[in-house]
Amino acid sequence: MWYCLSLQSQTKPNPKAPTKPKAHRLAANALKLKAIWIDMDVGLGDPKKYPTIQDALRSVVEFREKVGLPPFSAIVGSGSGIHVYWISDAPLSRADWEPYATGLKALILQSEVKCDAGLTTDAARILRIPGTFNHKTSPPKPVQLFNVPLALYNFAAQLSFLKSYSTAPAATAAPEHSLFVDPTMDFAKFGKPVVAINEPDLNAGIERGSPLLEIGRAH
Repeated sequence: MWYCLSLQSQTKPNPKAPTKPKAHRLAANALKLKAIWIDMDVGLGDPKKYPTIQDALRSVVEFREKVGLPPFSAIVGSGSGIHVYWISDAPLSRADWEPYATGLKALILQSEVKCDAGLTTDAARILRIPGTFNHKTSPPKPVQLFNVPLALYNFAAQLSFLKSYSTAPAATAAPEHSLFVDPTMDFAKFGKPVVAINEPDLNAGIERGSPLLEIGRAH
């Protein structure tokens, strides 16, 4: 079982339960988010993963202290790794959330933390729910919430430094285009054309270099 880390704006039909539509999970449909996170996997023999949960925890704690992040709001043992969260005290719009997420991603990449950094900026990401089981192994492994004090943060006051590492462009609404001229448009404000056209008629610019030949009978 998983949950989506954002409130989604749209639904779509659910083939398994027609009376219960499900979220149309897309980053573009994200309305509100409450956290930023890192998803770290564990696995022996994989250089992109930490050998043990203890190694992953040690690395992410060192990372947090190095870059100046506050204590984690929550740590979840996913059964195949760990998820660490910093949770906001208020819901954030996607536009407000993105600079924090992209800033965190940039610091992850700079510090070479072993994780899929792209998941940190996925506004439609799903992660495992504590109290459930991860069935990737046999027997399944429990998904557990670690015993850390829950801390909620005012991102603007306490995590604003992440924005200085962000590469997220300012979110703006896409302009609406029309095939028709806006009758309210003030054409007097438009500049002069780059090329001046002083010719009086439609044959302007067309020159005739020699007289036309008469069509006659071939001899």
